[in-house]
Amino acid sequence: PDSSAPPDTSTPPTPDTHEDETDPGPDLLGDEADLLDLIYGVDVPRTSSWWVDETTLYRGRDPVRLVGLNWFGLETPDRALHGTWFGRSVESFLAELASLGFNALRIPVSPQSIHPGFPSAAWSHDAYTSGPATTGREHLERLLAAASVSRQRPTSTTSPGGVRAISSRTGASPAARTVKP
Repeated sequence: PDSSAPPDTSTPPTPDTHEDETDPGPDLLGDEADLLDLIYGVDVPRTSSWWVDETTLYRGRDPVRLVGLNWFGLETPDRALHGTWFGRSVESFLAELASLGFNALRIPVSPQSIHPGFPSAAWSHDAYTSGPATTGREHLERLLAAASVSRQRPTSTTSPGGVRAISSRTGASPAARTVKP
């Protein structure tokens, strides 16, 4: 065939058709009693764990939609969450984020925020209602504790799943807690 000829447009293309457009696809859990994931040598039933299928995250049978943002500061020389210099507490920020529908936080950290003994900026010492935090490590621990305490409080917001605080740095496994205001 002549490759310089224009394409044949006499027959319009048809979209892919499926026999049953309402078919939700395969049952990803199948027979729940038999579906296990091997995690560090332990069989974990998928119905009681977090798992991923291609691009969807699940908790048990329920798909989970993460709506997140980054909250920086622990990776800076300040070793404290930025935005708290106005006197507003981290707990107040977490409650507001959850009320706005955010359910995930990415908290970048530096090695100095993980290892004890590295001081944080003086303006940040009173960022938590639970008491002062004077090192990067104390800030990280207080944030994770605030997430745990907030998770146990009843909530009247429609935030799906509360706020999940995720700390990460290159080469390290993330630490996470779920926050419910």
